[in-house]
Amino acid sequence: MDNSQTEAGTPAAPHAALTVQEAATESRSGTSKIYEELRDGKLKARKFGRRTIILREDFEAWLRSLAEYKSSSPKAAYPP
Repeated sequence: MDNSQTEAGTPAAPHAALTVQEAATESRSGTSKIYEELRDGKLKARKFGRRTIILREDFEAWLRSLAEYKSSSPKAAYPP
């Protein structure tokens, strides 16, 4: 059983907040990129004691705000 399932085998509810490391893992980026987005004001975070946490809703809003991929030609996106 992995961390994404409960003991009953049902999908676990997502956490309400993410650490910087968890945000990096879920977005398939690195912690440096997450801190850069935080520094630039593109991603919101909160402090919980010494920890930096990112609310799930802020993380998802940040993902939706990223530029949409647009191929310059149909063949460019799908190499042979």
